[in-house]
Amino acid sequence: MKVYYRRDHRIPRVPLEENIDMLIAHASKKYVLIYSIIKECGLRPVEVASSTLNEIDLEKGVLSIATAKHGSPREH
Repeated sequence: MKVYYRRDHRIPRVPLEENIDMLIAHASKKYVLIYSIIKECGLRPVEVASSTLNEIDLEKGVLSIATAKHGSPREH
């Protein structure tokens, strides 16, 4: 017996920037930093969680993040 899957063709729900900013405004100091980095750099939560201090260059203001999908590092 062959199993068939039905794929829903729905447009993904993307939150408004106002709602994201409200979430950041009501978060604790630790999460304000994390959520802001995710929002501004477009990072995945796993990329932020696995990042280290060596990947941050404060002089240049650059983040060098290894991707979660084992691709080449990105700089933001």
